[in-house]
Amino acid sequence: MCKASASPNPKRLCNDLRIAATRAIECRRSCEGSIPPAGGKSAFKDAELIGALQDGVLTLVALKEANRDMWEGVSAYREATQTALQSVDAAELKLQNLQYEKNHFLREIRVCKDMKGKECDVELLPESEFRVQAPDSLRSASAEADPHQWH
Repeated sequence: MCKASASPNPKRLCNDLRIAATRAIECRRSCEGSIPPAGGKSAFKDAELIGALQDGVLTLVALKEANRDMWEGVSAYREATQTALQSVDAAELKLQNLQYEKNHFLREIRVCKDMKGKECDVELLPESEFRVQAPDSLRSASAEADPHQWH
């Protein structure tokens, strides 16, 4: 789904960026207030300022990478969620169709049961009386031989 993030914790990166910015501001203030001596102490302060700024830039790049990785992960989770929702929607639609079809068949069965026809007025005889009154072709057949004959 989403790759495991190898980038550092964004909170730690923000804290590191804050520390680098504070160091750079302190170096800048200390460089502005002093007159550069001939011995090269100003070069040390400038190098410290450049180092603090470089640390801040590298931390900012790492923070951007962590942010990009996080948003890629969010996109992957959104896609996975969308795929899952589509399958759930398809299953719900199929369920609704089946429920509609079931209700349709139940209505049809109810209509058929409630329908009255001419054949409903025919009274059925018990099997013993039927065997006595039935024609020879039906009388010789048994229910075991052809069960459909007796319905």
